[in-house]
Amino acid sequence: MKDYEATFKKFWEEVVTFPDGTLDKDAIMRELHDYHVVLQEVPKVYNEVTGGKINMADTHHSDVIDAIEAFYYKYDDDDRAD
Repeated sequence: MKDYEATFKKFWEEVVTFPDGTLDKDAIMRELHDYHVVLQEVPKVYNEVTGGKINMADTHHSDVIDAIEAFYYKYDDDDRAD
């Protein structure tokens, strides 16, 4: 089974199918709308909290955390220099 198939089975199948296994178009549209909002908004937050270093929604969490820490450590160091 491919990764995306396993993800569908484990997470999405119950959300976007009827009990008989057919796809629920309304549920799919709702989930895609929510996903669209995430894809639009998350990069804005990443950009802000990383000092402009990251602006892609699919960036791995550890990269975002590292960039945030580097940005704020630099910010703290800059403040101490004054």
